[in-house]
Amino acid sequence: MFNTQQLFKSALDALAEHIAILDADGTVLAVNSAWHQYAEQNGYISSDHGVGQNYLAVCDHTTGAEAEVARDVARGIRQIIAGERDNYIVQYSCNAPQFLQWYEVHITRISADDALWVVVAHHNVSDRKRTELFDQERRHVLELVAQGNPLQTTLNQIHIMATHLFPSCLSVAFLIHDQVLAYDSHTQAYYVEEKLPELRAITSAIAHQHNPTVQSTVVTVVDSQTAPNWQQLEWIVQHPATVCYWVVIREAQTPTPIAIWLGFPEQHEPTLDDQRSLDHLRQLLQIACDQNRRTQQLTHNAQHDTLTGLPNRMLFESRLQLAIDHAKQTHTCVGVLFIDLDRFKHVNDTFGHATGDQLLRLVSQRLLQGLRSVDTLSRFGGDEFVIVLPDIEQTSIVRNISQRLVDLLRHPFFIDSQELYVTASIGVSIYPENGLDINALQHNADAAMYRVKRTAGDSYQVFQTSMTVSNRERLELEIQLRHAIERHEFELYYQPQVNHQGQVLALEVLIRWSHPQRGVLVPAQFLAIAEECGLSLQIGVWCLRNTCQQIHEWQRQNLPVPRICVNISTLQLRNPQFVEQVQQILLETGVNPALLELELSENSLMGDFSEVISQLQRLRDLKLRLALDNFGAGYSSLGHLQRMPIDTI
Repeated sequence: MFNTQQLFKSALDALAEHIAILDADGTVLAVNSAWHQYAEQNGYISSDHGVGQNYLAVCDHTTGAEAEVARDVARGIRQIIAGERDNYIVQYSCNAPQFLQWYEVHITRISADDALWVVVAHHNVSDRKRTELFDQERRHVLELVAQGNPLQTTLNQIHIMATHLFPSCLSVAFLIHDQVLAYDSHTQAYYVEEKLPELRAITSAIAHQHNPTVQSTVVTVVDSQTAPNWQQLEWIVQHPATVCYWVVIREAQTPTPIAIWLGFPEQHEPTLDDQRSLDHLRQLLQIACDQNRRTQQLTHNAQHDTLTGLPNRMLFESRLQLAIDHAKQTHTCVGVLFIDLDRFKHVNDTFGHATGDQLLRLVSQRLLQGLRSVDTLSRFGGDEFVIVLPDIEQTSIVRNISQRLVDLLRHPFFIDSQELYVTASIGVSIYPENGLDINALQHNADAAMYRVKRTAGDSYQVFQTSMTVSNRERLELEIQLRHAIERHEFELYYQPQVNHQGQVLALEVLIRWSHPQRGVLVPAQFLAIAEECGLSLQIGVWCLRNTCQQIHEWQRQNLPVPRICVNISTLQLRNPQFVEQVQQILLETGVNPALLELELSENSLMGDFSEVISQLQRLRDLKLRLALDNFGAGYSSLGHLQRMPIDTI
């Protein structure tokens, strides 16, 4: 027959929990083997390991860090004995010899035949608690990354996480490209060492020596005092480390690995848990670094032109404001240069946008050659460049730099064996003489640039007050131009083309604007403005329709009608509806198309040459004559000329 008491004791000893059984007074009646073992490991050694002692009294007299937990356990035992509760749970942590441990105390009652016992079971929940803390800290790190916090903040949190994962570690260090961030477990302090080429070289050497191909690897050094390369890393820790872990993360974007370095005081091989923890740290470190790189790239993209890599308007205005603020304190000047390339559109249309983009890159490089290191060259888009010249003590410096840039751009550019020339119109404004804020300086430099444009370009001008008046007049003229058609203010004049015998061969149509205040204006005074504000198409259609109506009227009066030459603008020729508009006007007026000759400038033929040829052929199919004016002024070749359906040059 088996011994019930022995069976009971064997069952208790088989359990991993530390278990003690108390009577109704709180006296310890029995403990299991796990309780004995825990007591021996933690120095609680007595002949009976607590059996016969009053557990409530022990708890009541506990002092120090464990006093609060002991009183909580005693309170739970008393409530169980009093029948106020059936169970009670207390959580606590304690420092074991190697690392922190977490326990849950489960207090329950057993009663039979009016007898009462209390079971006190200490469950080791360290693994679960560490997992919970790890998940919590991991979420915190990922939240820091997602919120766009500085990399330093995220790395500090990963440092804290590493010390929790490896409590016996003396120090943790992260090598991030140009700096190393280290945490010393003894001093509880962070410190940063920047620009460490020797550490980067050691990292690369160790990574290549141990595993030169994989993306990440763990290197374990048993004795860091004698292993090659490691002696040079002693400055990372304040205390000699016997065992070191080294995790290397390679990145395609940089030749220098990212690394995690950990030092331990005692020799040991990394366990599976250690390797998993290292991999967790590696993943978080890589996520933080990748996100930081993406953030830096987004910031760079938001502030720089994608084509040339130059600062864009946002960064330009920021630096201009800094330059103005500095000039106020130092009583110096700031120069603002607006640069617009002359005839760039013609190059772009002739050779294509790829060549035009390459030309813009070369122009930006050449402009940089003419600037000081403190100057900022930016691109606003198209062929517009803007420059900030800070710390100007004499305004003559601004003029000298402006002229130097004009001279630099006069030299040829070579793209795919093609020699290209492009000049610049530069407008200059100077703080504080020409403006006290960003808007005024930009506006006035822009006004000065347009003044250069209207005087053939290839030069620079410093802003003058009269330029603002001129621009205001130009704006007023644009407004008046929009009403000129509906008010019938345009007039057509017919200039005879005669031979050497005085015979009239043709009539060239000339348009004039009978301005109510300024008198008769010639095309040079208003057509450029019409093209800028998009009115040239309307004016061109009006001119062609009224010419055909005049031809019809002469024919009605039986007057002889010679060939009539009408100028066609570039915008008209590129308009997809232009041929249909011409055909409709001919149908409305009944004019014989053979009487009309459309004159085209060479510039209007630039761009998609096959599309231009197609448009010209459609006009020829209407029986119209075509003439090319000023051939040789642009980039057209004789080969192009042979393919064009042109009647007259």
